[in-house]
Amino acid sequence: MLPGFAPAVPAVGVRRLWLGAAASADAGSTISFGNFTVPAGGGLLVALLTCHGADSCTIPSVTIGGAAATLHATHGASGTRKAAIASRVVAAGATAVSVDLSGANGSSPRSFCGCWLLTGYRSATPAFAQYAYNGTTNLTIGVTHDIPLRAALLYQVNEISSSDPSWTKATADGNITGSLGHRSHWASRVGAGAAAGHVETATYASGAAHLLMNAAGWV
Repeated sequence: MLPGFAPAVPAVGVRRLWLGAAASADAGSTISFGNFTVPAGGGLLVALLTCHGADSCTIPSVTIGGAAATLHATHGASGTRKAAIASRVVAAGATAVSVDLSGANGSSPRSFCGCWLLTGYRSATPAFAQYAYNGTTNLTIGVTHDIPLRAALLYQVNEISSSDPSWTKATADGNITGSLGHRSHWASRVGAGAAAGHVETATYASGAAHLLMNAAGWV
């Protein structure tokens, strides 16, 4: 490299493809979300998921395509509301996703999983991966993170609301209704300029409570 010249940053950053979402009402210690269809060429399958039930436990592992996925973030404390962000490089085809809990999920179970396929990424390790929970009767939840240049930013929020949230900058990709009428939503954003201290919020007009949020970014 010549003195005074920086290496070129690729004009096209990481690309994301929404693969869909699934819900489960399993009360046991293994929660299966079925298969997600990965197109030709494969890539990095990223799962943002939550598991809810009356029993307190943790998420020690996530399986993607029959093998252990890399677990990037979980809700660290044992609780009735569990969350995880996981990924694994996969080939094309039907790819199953499941979660192993440290104990039974318990009664009133409602669990949700949404998946994207990332390609063109520079690292399989996320630039950030985090979780937030804001308790009862709140209509807004948010996370604060830096935005790397041209990153793929991925988000999930749920649970007790019949309305759709509005996002600060992200675009809604999908949602699903599970047992007890609870819902989960996923959104994403790509190609943003670098920024420090971005706050991404999901805001409901009414009817929201016990909001959880997953957030992660890849470059």
